[in-house]
Amino acid sequence: MLCSVGNYLDRRFGAIPPQTNVQGFLELLMLVVQSQSLVVSIPVLLTWTRLLSHRALGPAAAEMPFIVNLLELCCSRLIRYESFPEDTDDPVYVLLIEDTDTIPERHAFLGNYRRYCCSVIESIVHLKMSDAFSHILGRAERALNTLYEGQPPLNAADYSKTSLPVLTVDAHATVIEAALKGYDKWRTSRSRTAEEKQQATAVEEYFEKWCGQLLEMQFEDPLIRKRILQLLVTFSTRALDSNPAIMLRVLEHILMTWPALQPEHRLFNDAIRDLQTESMVELQRLASKMPDPLLDVYDQLEAKVQEMIASGTLDEKRQVAYQSFLFIIM
Repeated sequence: MLCSVGNYLDRRFGAIPPQTNVQGFLELLMLVVQSQSLVVSIPVLLTWTRLLSHRALGPAAAEMPFIVNLLELCCSRLIRYESFPEDTDDPVYVLLIEDTDTIPERHAFLGNYRRYCCSVIESIVHLKMSDAFSHILGRAERALNTLYEGQPPLNAADYSKTSLPVLTVDAHATVIEAALKGYDKWRTSRSRTAEEKQQATAVEEYFEKWCGQLLEMQFEDPLIRKRILQLLVTFSTRALDSNPAIMLRVLEHILMTWPALQPEHRLFNDAIRDLQTESMVELQRLASKMPDPLLDVYDQLEAKVQEMIASGTLDEKRQVAYQSFLFIIM
């Protein structure tokens, strides 16, 4: 019923008298979307995606005091619940198991839930860009700095691809990628005022500083390193596409980082292979998205690649990947 009323509000907002207490109704929607049962929450979450996209209602809703709670809720629920261990006592997970009958049904349901969360994050960033990014990047930084608090240290012999630190980093990266889509929309939606141009410059300086700090962080888990690499390349080719300095640092990081395989630990070894493969993919993504700044330093890149090939330390697959990288730039 609430979903239907919310959808009516979206369609007929212009016909509703100005004195109508819309905020009270939106606060009710906020209470329901916070339900620990995702099955209860999802229809209202879908309604929020529509309301925030409304030309008049969206900006009004974004100024309401509860909007930061909605942003935090969507950020926190982007974790992959389907990868939780079966003995997890998280109430959201417990209710999810109760509310879904089969694993394929659960995966499909969670895929839709995450898609709606990403849509809400994207809309809130579009409407409240600076405040939203300050919240999103601040919470990600705190999580990365305390990733293993209360968790056992990484052990290659007992490695898990779905450990809580891996799932936490993946969730934060997904939040930031959704936010960057909102930033793209904000940046291209209309001509910028002088004040908004200053705001964009300040935010991009913040992005560059944040990515620089991320590059300095050391993580041993290959899947965490893989997800952070994907995020850095996304920053480089989207929000910071007019500033090649960070892209060149990311490129250097890819060229210089190649963890050795550990065949004695099968799962950990598989994760290292995933990281190695993704490094080659991201290298070629940089070449295809930002060839012009790379062309400016092409001679140095070519010399570096030739030096690495001549060293005899590269396998054939990696040699081909580096040569493809140079070819794509040209």
